[in-house]
Amino acid sequence: MRKFTEDIDKARVVHAGVPARHDAVGEGTPQDGQVTVAFVAAAFIINVIKYSGLLPAWLHRVPETLAPDFAGVLDTIFNFVKDDLVCPP
Repeated sequence: MRKFTEDIDKARVVHAGVPARHDAVGEGTPQDGQVTVAFVAAAFIINVIKYSGLLPAWLHRVPETLAPDFAGVLDTIFNFVKDDLVCPP
């Protein structure tokens, strides 16, 4: 039984992407920290372009015609909760 559980533990470690050797750090795919830094850097660059006035208006805000109209759906849900889910006094 012990061998079976050791194999499961090894498989979990391999599946989680934890390096088996200490010298293997940095090999393979980018780590979560690198991806986070890339997203933050991209957001910073886009904000700099936006505030410098070089970002086109259609990239700054989605056109109103492309945004779905949720007002009717939200009104229906609110009225259902307000009128039908009220506990009797």
